[in-house]
Amino acid sequence: MRTINTGHLSVVDPVRNSASRWCRHLVWLAALVAALSLIACEQEQVRDLPVTAVPTKAQGTVAPTPTPVVKATTSPSGGGVQPATGNSPADPGGPLIISVVGDSLQYDKQSLTVNAGSDVTLSFTNVATVQQHNWVLVKPGTKDEVAMAGTLAGVANGWIPVDDDRVFAYSSLLDAGASEEIKFTAPAAGTYPFVCTFPGHNATMVGEFIVK
Repeated sequence: MRTINTGHLSVVDPVRNSASRWCRHLVWLAALVAALSLIACEQEQVRDLPVTAVPTKAQGTVAPTPTPVVKATTSPSGGGVQPATGNSPADPGGPLIISVVGDSLQYDKQSLTVNAGSDVTLSFTNVATVQQHNWVLVKPGTKDEVAMAGTLAGVANGWIPVDDDRVFAYSSLLDAGASEEIKFTAPAAGTYPFVCTFPGHNATMVGEFIVK
């Protein structure tokens, strides 16, 4: 650094002094820029990190609730038409159960299913309060003919034709509130009608007996 001697005093050259200050400012500015760049780079790296979800108690696999199997039940008061179910080939062993819908001319099931050649036990209950009913299993296409023949057979025969080869199985004519168990061997595979042969009931009191 150049000085000018004036007796006992020395004066710093103003030009050099100014240049030195600018150098210091530039160094400080460069350091500041580098620091800001470093901070920005670290923030970018944080943003790029994969986010891992934290499992909560609500997460996980919920086991499905099994759907209950609804089976037919008979309402003591007749109620409405119950689900049309019966014993199936996969559920042998128990009796078939069938009833009627109050005093309306309807069975409470429209179908029953069994295996061909199986030993069938059918429980028939007449829950009506005034009507008499029976249950008659007949050959396909003969329900109305059998019902007409039953009318001719009369009440003494339970409105069922005697020794008629169109009839596979039948119940007695049941009074209101009565029950009966019928046992027979299932016929060959096919679909057979069952019917109430009380005069006039065969129009609506019908169903299908399905043999597999």
